[in-house]
Amino acid sequence: MTAALAITVSLIAVLYASVGHAGATGYIAAMSLCGLDPRVIRPTALVLNGIVATISTVQFCRAGHFSAGLFVPLVLASVPCAILGGMLDMPSTVLEAVLGSVLLVSAVRVFWHRPTDRVEAVAPPNAVGFATEHATPLKAPHRTSPMAHACVGGAIGLLSGLTGVGGGVFLTPVLLALDVAPVKTVAAVTAPFILVNSLGGLAGGLLAGRAMPPVSPVVIAAAVMGGLVGSHLGAFRLPGRTLRILMACVLTLASLKMLAASIGLERIGRIQQFIHPRANAFGHAWHVGRLVAVSAWVLGMHAVNAQSPKEWLVQRKVMIDEDIVKAGIVNQRVVHAMWATPRHEFIPKDQQKYAYFDMALPIGEQQTISPPFIVASMTERLDPTPTDSVLEVGTGSGYQAAVLSGLVRDVYTIEIMEPLGRRARATLEALGYKNVHAKIGDGYAGWPEHSPFDKIIVTCSPEQVPQPLVAQLREGGRLIVPLGERFQQMLHVMKKVDGKLVVESREPTFFVPMTGTAERQRSAEPVAAITSLVNGDFEHIADGQPVGWYYVRSCSVVPCDRAGQSGPDGHCLSFTNSVPGRACQSLQAFGVDGRQVSELEARVWVRSEDASRGVVAEQQPRLILNFCDENRVPVGQGSLGPWLDTSDWKHETGRMAVPLQARMATIGVGLLGGTGKLLVDAVEVDISQRR
Repeated sequence: MTAALAITVSLIAVLYASVGHAGATGYIAAMSLCGLDPRVIRPTALVLNGIVATISTVQFCRAGHFSAGLFVPLVLASVPCAILGGMLDMPSTVLEAVLGSVLLVSAVRVFWHRPTDRVEAVAPPNAVGFATEHATPLKAPHRTSPMAHACVGGAIGLLSGLTGVGGGVFLTPVLLALDVAPVKTVAAVTAPFILVNSLGGLAGGLLAGRAMPPVSPVVIAAAVMGGLVGSHLGAFRLPGRTLRILMACVLTLASLKMLAASIGLERIGRIQQFIHPRANAFGHAWHVGRLVAVSAWVLGMHAVNAQSPKEWLVQRKVMIDEDIVKAGIVNQRVVHAMWATPRHEFIPKDQQKYAYFDMALPIGEQQTISPPFIVASMTERLDPTPTDSVLEVGTGSGYQAAVLSGLVRDVYTIEIMEPLGRRARATLEALGYKNVHAKIGDGYAGWPEHSPFDKIIVTCSPEQVPQPLVAQLREGGRLIVPLGERFQQMLHVMKKVDGKLVVESREPTFFVPMTGTAERQRSAEPVAAITSLVNGDFEHIADGQPVGWYYVRSCSVVPCDRAGQSGPDGHCLSFTNSVPGRACQSLQAFGVDGRQVSELEARVWVRSEDASRGVVAEQQPRLILNFCDENRVPVGQGSLGPWLDTSDWKHETGRMAVPLQARMATIGVGLLGGTGKLLVDAVEVDISQRR
């Protein structure tokens, strides 16, 4: 009997821990089917709950999904209410019937609900890597107050103490319905919530004079093993959509258990066990089979939806051919390193389908993974050799370090964001990058224990080069760093000569700001409703490129040829592309505060020749404004165009709503994956309406 119960507990723990739950409802069902004393079932379930919830909490926190701001008000209200619920004895038939029905409805809603999570709802990109208005809308999570969270926590804590479960089955559907966080954050908050409520329920039972029941070590070991496997899958492996399916399954099992208890089916099952000695084994086998079937079905769906290794290789080859080689990368060692590095392994599961688009993607903690071309370009400029010792400041996802791994002797990489640093180190270790040495710390100070370095690459933007990095660079060594203001930066390639840095080249770029010491030393920036576009008339040119614009692709600055037509004077941008889907754009970032501005007006002069759409409808000549929040998560978009037939110069204007949560925007203009020729000049963006 103990062995059978242990197997069941292990399967339950795998399923429930994968979604941040602990399995109390499943343990109660299993123990009921095994004929345990009802007085022992509830406290035993809470003990197993506490074990699995502890493991899930650690795993989801390690993966960087935990949100303290969401968790604290929930738990502060839930703990005393859980203790109160644990002290109460009340008829549970009606309570379980109502809760079972509500959970069943919630399970259906969770399964069918289309997510609006910040990470899950990334829309298919166009050539610039922006979400399109024709794709799944990108929404910010709904704003709810800490007081509302406290009320939710108190109500769920009371139900947790009354029913003997950790509260996760009640908390998950509420948080998903409120749409306050991505699904993995919901799981990461649910796990510790269950833990404290389980402890609260046990404390209430002890205060009421109930003895703590002995729990078999075999069952405890089974719970530990199941919790480790399930939480690892949920935190690190399974995508958000699969987690939603699992959550729906968990809620369904919980609701069926409660409904069965409310109409007395569990008591009938125990009577049948006395009448027929095989009934217990049969019921237990059915329960185990149900769990195995559910788990196999969900994981099977994940396997079907996941890309195969061959498909990843095909996508990577297209990226190498179109976005790396044809974009100008000529160093064959760098091209091979990009080919050998699986970018999808360094990207959150929910966004892996976009891994081989030439676009930045959010990886959490207000950070992004750089577009593949930028990684290849910076690597080529670094000029790595097999004997080099390289320092990277800003590990991020670990992708840049992985690319460098096959090109140099050693890579030392530093990440200031602890969740990102832990996740990147785990990924690099799992993929076998033995010569990459990662640590968590402020990259401003470098890594003096392993200096001097032959090369240093900085993947975040300070205003000035940190002096410790200059000191740790070997004489004759090379440093690549994006320097500048928050929205206007230049990528500098420098060489150390006679103890000083000499600039070899520089060009416009856009990286996340360097935090820590560099951020504290940054010049004070005025709080403005909007920052001005730079060089919107394209009259300022450096090395053949328009100053202030970055990621300029398939584009050049040319004199405006009006040929007797009305239109702009001076210079303009000329975009030319013959390959549908290929990047053909120019970008610039600027600040805009949605708390002060409700609407912007964009103006531009355009002229197109033989312009047509690209591979998909969204790839066509136009201007796009992509709004992001303070974490650089997309929150909205506006556009002008498309311009498929404007043989004469045309002055286009349009107004675009600014989301309240917007703190910055990126303007992109060009063919954007379309083909033909497009001339653009006099790009302007101004406030048309304040809040």
